[in-house]
Amino acid sequence: MPEASAADSLSEVPSNGELLMRLLRFQFKLALDGLRDVVLSPIAIGAVILGILRAGRPDEPFEAVLRFGRRSDIWIDLFESHAHDASSEDAAPAANASALFGAVESALRDEYEKSTPRAHRGARGQATDAPGDEGSSDRESGRNQ
Repeated sequence: MPEASAADSLSEVPSNGELLMRLLRFQFKLALDGLRDVVLSPIAIGAVILGILRAGRPDEPFEAVLRFGRRSDIWIDLFESHAHDASSEDAAPAANASALFGAVESALRDEYEKSTPRAHRGARGQATDAPGDEGSSDRESGRNQ
């Protein structure tokens, strides 16, 4: 059976705000993925050197690094390929990078709601001119006079 295309998996067209949040989530995951790569590179080299120098299985430390890399790859789930297959062994855990990003996003939204008076938010939650404040068109026309 052919795989569903990305367009098929989207039931509706996201709003600009939703698309922006998906971009921010992707950038967050890219940063985590890059940080993991930078950290794991010297650790992997050290693991191989350690494995060669010590008695026992020389590949054991390196295999531990690879296991950690696989688990972190599932946790980061950069391309959301693990999120949709809950029955799989490779399914993303409930507490993963997307959940972390969602918690941060929610906290930021709550803080915004608390700090911005309701009278100053428009229908989309954006700040508007305060009552009695001259609008931007008034300010612009004042500059032209």
